[in-house]
Amino acid sequence: MSEEYKRFAELYDLFYQKKDYSKEIKFLKNILTKYNSKKILDVGCGTGRHIELLEKQGYECTGLDINLEMINIAKKRTKANFIIGDMSNFSLNERFDAIISMFASFNHIIEQKKIENSLKCFFNHLNPYGILILDFHNPLTNGKKIDKIENYTREMSWTINPVSKLEETTVKFYINGEVATASHLLKIYSIKEINKFLLGQGFNKKEFFEDYELKKATNKSKNMEVVALKCHNT
Repeated sequence: MSEEYKRFAELYDLFYQKKDYSKEIKFLKNILTKYNSKKILDVGCGTGRHIELLEKQGYECTGLDINLEMINIAKKRTKANFIIGDMSNFSLNERFDAIISMFASFNHIIEQKKIENSLKCFFNHLNPYGILILDFHNPLTNGKKIDKIENYTREMSWTINPVSKLEETTVKFYINGEVATASHLLKIYSIKEINKFLLGQGFNKKEFFEDYELKKATNKSKNMEVVALKCHNT
């Protein structure tokens, strides 16, 4: 992981302080209540904002992320258990009622084998009839935006390859005359593709929602949330 991306961890909460976490938590609570889920694993937990808010709602949470810098920030926010790990290759000695992966974390998985391995890890760490909640970023066009907060400026640009369905995103931070740059690729998934991958790993019952609301998603939804049920006792 680049030094620039590590520096990004320090600015993450600053630039996402206006993110509507309350809407996402309301959505999660509706789904978790429906399936009577109490024990939650947040994969790609970042700086722990979702865990902090879910704990306030009475949920028992564990966080997993590959970014040590973000985990260190999360540990200052909540007393939950945090684990450094890769979503495509982790093994914990416990199972959960629900696994969540928010803020397009799964879009960072672009290789088919890693997609399959990630979903297999999720399946193996769920209790019987546990649920998986995946949050997908689904951009429709290329774009660019600039945010200014305090003494920092963030410039983001993204370009979608219509053939490979990969989005290349570049983030530049301007800090006291210096520039820190980070780039990453995101895989854009169709509902049909997500269905296929989930079915291949044993998730038979699935629902797709749009923009953290209980309405049906389409391939034109800006954000998609899939809820998949582990239907048997393995």
